[in-house]
Amino acid sequence: MPLGLPGYFRVGALRTRLWVPVLVAAMLLISGCSVPGQHHTRQNTASSVPVKLVKERSAQMNIVVGQVPMALDSHLQSGHSEAIRMVDSLIWPSPFVVMPGSIPQLDTLVTTSAVVVHLNPETVVYTINPAATWSDGVPITAMDFIRLWKTVIASDKFRPDTGYRDIASVASTSGGKTVTVVFSKPYGEWNSLFNNLIPAGLYASTSTSAPLSGPTSATSTLSTGATSATGAPATAVPATPGTPSVWRFPSLGSTAIASAARPLVSGGPFQVIGFTPGQEIILDRNPHWWGPVPAVSYITIRSAGSGSGVTGTLGSSSYDLAYLDNFGQSSLAQATTQANATSFVKDGDTTMQILFNLASRSLTGSLPFRTGLASLIDRPAIVSQVVNPILPGSKPADNFLYANGQPGYVADGAGYNHPHPRRAADIFQALGMRQVAGKGPGAGYWLLNGVPVVLNIAWDVNDPWAEQSGPLIASELFAAGFTVRTMPVSGTMLLRDVLPSGGYNIALMPVRTSPFPSRMEGSYMPLPVHSVPSGSVSVLAPPQRYPEYGDGLRQDLNSFYDPAVGILFSQAERHMNPMRSAPVYRQIDELLWHDMPSLPLFTVPVLTVYRNWIAGIGSDVSGSGPFFDISEWQLFAAVPDHKS
Repeated sequence: MPLGLPGYFRVGALRTRLWVPVLVAAMLLISGCSVPGQHHTRQNTASSVPVKLVKERSAQMNIVVGQVPMALDSHLQSGHSEAIRMVDSLIWPSPFVVMPGSIPQLDTLVTTSAVVVHLNPETVVYTINPAATWSDGVPITAMDFIRLWKTVIASDKFRPDTGYRDIASVASTSGGKTVTVVFSKPYGEWNSLFNNLIPAGLYASTSTSAPLSGPTSATSTLSTGATSATGAPATAVPATPGTPSVWRFPSLGSTAIASAARPLVSGGPFQVIGFTPGQEIILDRNPHWWGPVPAVSYITIRSAGSGSGVTGTLGSSSYDLAYLDNFGQSSLAQATTQANATSFVKDGDTTMQILFNLASRSLTGSLPFRTGLASLIDRPAIVSQVVNPILPGSKPADNFLYANGQPGYVADGAGYNHPHPRRAADIFQALGMRQVAGKGPGAGYWLLNGVPVVLNIAWDVNDPWAEQSGPLIASELFAAGFTVRTMPVSGTMLLRDVLPSGGYNIALMPVRTSPFPSRMEGSYMPLPVHSVPSGSVSVLAPPQRYPEYGDGLRQDLNSFYDPAVGILFSQAERHMNPMRSAPVYRQIDELLWHDMPSLPLFTVPVLTVYRNWIAGIGSDVSGSGPFFDISEWQLFAAVPDHKS
């Protein structure tokens, strides 16, 4: 079996690229099998201008991403996006970082150790690096761990991560530099917690009582920079719209303004000095950063927009690096014609899926009907037309929990890799449907109770992958005898109007996977999972209130609920040994293929383009994009080479 990625180790802040066959073999053993992700480097076709490169110690960079987030907190429901995770990796510290290959590894710059010291009850002790300091000079302490935990479990604005709700207590010792976390029940993926720490002052309660008297309110104020030695806010001001230099969490976004005089307090190599939600983020170096100083000194991150906007951006020379998953063939063509630049495409960590409306009034609320539709859809043909021209060799996504190339990926959906019209016809006829025979008007159409069967198909017109796939799926179902009504709408309308109203049968949705499979529970189950009688069958959960969605990541949008799936997730999360949890996650995937709340189509590719004056850029689909090894980048000044 070919191996697609080398092993990576982090020593301090330096990520040293080493080939580690033992480690990779262990990961493959845990997962049972791994399909390496596709990767295709393209040589740009434009003639390069003759230059010579002179190494620089610092430089400014203009970076383009698919969409600048509306918030800077990945713990929020609205903050779970690629762009936020990329920025978070630069400004917030994490006890563990996820390296390429989706391998969690202790970041000794933040925590010198993190050890499970007891199993009953599960107890984890973190030792914070004595040098770890926020950008305002205040030490990073256990207070920051405690405040994050209390805030996440107190408000439905935050993602319903099971692990935080399994914690019984978080205690501080050794002057705040040791954190003891005790769980109420075992949680195997404990190393996924407390990543992207936020300063305690930014989550400070508006109450005048002690900071740890109880969970924080969802409407909070935050310190303007000054904090006490314990990490508690010394000065708090209301987050008044229009007031410069004021940051508010957890609803950071519409009222957040920053200036260089008072940047957002951070704990990574960079700090935020400017933020226009949805448009631009400006970073400069953290003056109190205790790790190796990156060569990049100043970063401006802007949105590439969508459609022709992406093409226009990639066709210009106004960026130094672009990292996009919302590109198409025209924008790729623009990228590959840039002089003095390198571009490559690889599998990302998002799968495009067909989301079924599971409401009882919808035809797709019937499991047999969904199975029949899935038997008609030609997934390989869609991949061939949509993905292969950009990333040759891509195949249909055959796993609900993992994207192609991630450890744990097993092709459980291979049974739907070819259309089965005869099987579909038998299913539809068993449901009482009849197909008009003969020739002439209406011939070949499916009828139910004498009425043509109509399928409403919705997708986001600003998502190039959905925009290409939607008409192909509609065409296939029309050819199979269905009356099809297409509903191309904006992403905002899809999430806020079409899906909640139930006015669809099929919707195309991107689903971002995670290196921690327990985090995928929220994509397929309402959380928390309620206890159910033994032997219960798949049922619909009570209607869900749709939380604040961000850049396309969904949280159980069709209210699918199978108690057996919930029980298996609970079992997998309790295993402290990944080799024991892996087969349980495999059972979950197999059960999801049976229940079919959605139908995975393909892994969405990611495009990276960068100027040749930057050396050392890689691309990591496990969370931080090309920023995962920013401390190793080398920058060069490109000057005309008159001798060439």
